[in-house]
Amino acid sequence: MDQIDDLNPWSETDNKKKVRSVLDDELANKANNHKSETWKTSKLNESNLKSSSSVNIFEEHTSSNMKDQTVSKSDYLQAVHNNKQGDEEHVKSLDSWFSDLREEYSEYITFPVTVDIKQLDPKGVAFFKHIEYEITVNYNQCEKFVVNRRYSDFFWLMEYYNQKYPFRLLPELPPKIIPKNDAIYLKRRLEGLMMFSKLALNHPKLSKNEITSVFFQVDCEFASWRKSNNKIDFFDEFLNQKIDQHFLSNWDKKYMSLFIASVGTLDKQSNMWKNMCAHVERKFAKEKELFNEGFKLIKELEDMSLDNTIGDTFSLIEHLNFIEIHETKSYIADLKEKYKKFLDTPKTHGYFTDVHDEVISSFKVMLLTFESMKSLKERFDVLSGNNIFALNDKIEQNIQYLNTMIKSNPDSKSQEYDSIQKTIIRDKLELREQLNRQWLIKKCIMEEFLWFNEFVQYMNDSVLKCYINESASFISACSKNYNDMV
Repeated sequence: MDQIDDLNPWSETDNKKKVRSVLDDELANKANNHKSETWKTSKLNESNLKSSSSVNIFEEHTSSNMKDQTVSKSDYLQAVHNNKQGDEEHVKSLDSWFSDLREEYSEYITFPVTVDIKQLDPKGVAFFKHIEYEITVNYNQCEKFVVNRRYSDFFWLMEYYNQKYPFRLLPELPPKIIPKNDAIYLKRRLEGLMMFSKLALNHPKLSKNEITSVFFQVDCEFASWRKSNNKIDFFDEFLNQKIDQHFLSNWDKKYMSLFIASVGTLDKQSNMWKNMCAHVERKFAKEKELFNEGFKLIKELEDMSLDNTIGDTFSLIEHLNFIEIHETKSYIADLKEKYKKFLDTPKTHGYFTDVHDEVISSFKVMLLTFESMKSLKERFDVLSGNNIFALNDKIEQNIQYLNTMIKSNPDSKSQEYDSIQKTIIRDKLELREQLNRQWLIKKCIMEEFLWFNEFVQYMNDSVLKCYINESASFISACSKNYNDMV
């Protein structure tokens, strides 16, 4: 990642060689200037060749038949001022853009769509045996859908997301290969599919995708459906998209600085949550072990209340009659029942079942979110490459060479002359597309970064509050039942 910040959303380098384009023209950026220019496929006149070779990727063609012309600096500044006045009421700051996004994300952050997945009995024989999962989806408790899917269907959906949304926060799938008939691994896969579905259905972008709707709503054999549907769009979401002028006009590098600082702490935060999750799991395991030890004490109390040896033990005490021995046995039997009620507290509150699953699942969702963010950064490193610098240098070299040809022989109309003209046009269009894509990626990254922040903040509060509240409620119930034994 060795490009300048304006071209690379993950870099803050300012001392590198910069492309002379709209990215470096602060005036053109802030005022949203649209310099009029018509690309001619057959001819470039000399005045155009002497102008700057940089391309404004956000340029609008005000007229398809406008004649080529050289804009003076004073005219340019006046045009900028006029455009700024005309667009002033329509331009929103990025702070406002972020606020609008937060409002949009607020309806997804609380997981309005709930998912329940059950593992069905294996189907098929021998090498064709496979496991299907029954998925029940509830949308705001209003709409309910039940579909059956195989793991291979989930795997295909994940591959589709990777191609369609390479710069989005995508949930991770559990491993495909597991030990044969291993119940523990099958349970972990089921939990992983649950978290994948939960995050996909409550993501602001993924949840609106048509393929997502088909996958979780249409009860059909998904493999057959996707094979018969040859119109599935696998192109990434930036195809034929143009960067939003409001976003470009109000861009501030401070947002990228905040993002870079956050990305640098992903490993540390992920490890912190991993350690907390391990601590909570150990705590549940130790508490369960202590209660299991308590049931052994129940057995001993029961034996003591029924055994006649208690009378032989107290026979050495003078004047101890049968009634007193009976009262002692009754107390022990009563203590046994109260202690049993105390030991039944986890079962009554579902502490080692429902509460445990909910708390641990929430912690694992947090871990999965951090892993997804790290995967997003890795995909960016691989997929966001460009040759903007090389194209810009090539265009400048060809323009200089063409100017030299014109000066040496103005009337020349050679084949080489036409070829260079076409090459310049083609390269400028390619440069325009690549710059536009880089800005679209930056905007997409900012959207996902905001979603990540909103999600982590909500989960930070909800996960820890859930854990503390459930623990406090359980301790309170245990304390009450324990005091009843006194």
